[in-house]
Amino acid sequence: MKKPTIDVKILAAPGAALHETAKRVWASVERARCPIAVEQVQDPRQIALFGAPATPALIVDGLLVSTGVVPTASAIQHWLRP
Repeated sequence: MKKPTIDVKILAAPGAALHETAKRVWASVERARCPIAVEQVQDPRQIALFGAPATPALIVDGLLVSTGVVPTASAIQHWLRP
């Protein structure tokens, strides 16, 4: 049976926070044992549509799991578990 794809969205304006969050997400994706789709949302208008109170923010399968800080690698790995 095919495993479902985990949908990840990184919400942040271009800069250091986006870069570090994306780096940690991609490192976690490489360790994951399931398909993961990652999208970076950088447009402030699109970010506002997700309702995140602060950036960087991370959404996993439609749930806002982190906001206002670059999440730790261990937290990201936990959120990416199927």
